[in-house]
Amino acid sequence: MLKKTVLLVALLFVAICAVFPSARRIGWNAKERPRLPLAQAMQIAHEALNMNEALPKDDDSFYFLGGGIAITSSRDGDWTFTFGSKENGQRWVVVDLDGVAAVHKDPPWY
Repeated sequence: MLKKTVLLVALLFVAICAVFPSARRIGWNAKERPRLPLAQAMQIAHEALNMNEALPKDDDSFYFLGGGIAITSSRDGDWTFTFGSKENGQRWVVVDLDGVAAVHKDPPWY
């Protein structure tokens, strides 16, 4: 009986863990135009990154590595950009469609 209970609890734990990551990242519907255009989101991300790193607004120490749009941390959707720097390593910037940016030193967990 104890073996079945432990197995049931372990199975329930695995099922719950599998649901959370899939629920946090929803692919963007390509038929919908984002409220915040890519060019504007990239500008906001770069400025937020430089401000976070105490760099001048137009500094180009960080370079763009990649990005995409999905529904992750914001209900309406957000742009997630990856930047790199020889001196400072890698940073992730999440810009929600209202223009609010957050800079992360670790990759966002979805």
